[in-house]
Amino acid sequence: MTGPSITTARPSLPGLGFGLLAVLLIFALSSAALQATAAAVGHRFELEDATNVRADQAALFIAFGTVILRQLAMVIALAIIWTRAPVSLLANLHPRAWTRGDIGRGLLWTAVTYGALVAYLAVLHLAGLEALLPRSTIGDEVTRSLPVLILAGVSAVVVAPVSEEFIFRGFLFNGLLRFGFWPAALVSAFLFAAPHLDAASLIPFTLIGVVLAWLAHSSGGLRQPIVFHAAFNTASFVALLL
Repeated sequence: MTGPSITTARPSLPGLGFGLLAVLLIFALSSAALQATAAAVGHRFELEDATNVRADQAALFIAFGTVILRQLAMVIALAIIWTRAPVSLLANLHPRAWTRGDIGRGLLWTAVTYGALVAYLAVLHLAGLEALLPRSTIGDEVTRSLPVLILAGVSAVVVAPVSEEFIFRGFLFNGLLRFGFWPAALVSAFLFAAPHLDAASLIPFTLIGVVLAWLAHSSGGLRQPIVFHAAFNTASFVALLL
């Protein structure tokens, strides 16, 4: 069984604009709430994004919980604005719609892309360009507490792959496809990379975003990008633990 392509529910230009405003507003409000909560309990955050927090375990738990709630709020807001999306998305992600081909292709491109990223990092090391090395979006502080580690894992391996693929590929990329594949892929990929709040991550994560856009476009859905995203984050999370 295969669900209808999510591209059949492409958002209108006004809907695309309202959706982007909603995402930005939720991001700003959640960041402000996180800062206010941190100030109330006497913690200081290095950046407003929870994954860049360098604080104690209680603050980290609050931070990752906020990230999860933020992602869910963005998905709900876009689902309301993009009224046809929930039906199409649910049909596209129905358990019967998943095939070995979806999983295999997603994992294959994860391996290829991860290998290319490792080679890129090795070249930077050999060239002495450590300043261009991307920072991990999850610090090793998460390994000091089991509850924080579990919450960070759920955020990275489960919530982020589904919510971010819905936001950046299902909504943004498909909304921009009316202007052509490459403009849509590059813009959505850049906006996908920007929230990592690390200049050195822009190039590799933008390229990863292009690969995810291509998987979504070529497969007509979000299953393969979600597999890729989940597998990539899992590999990175396991590498952090090691």
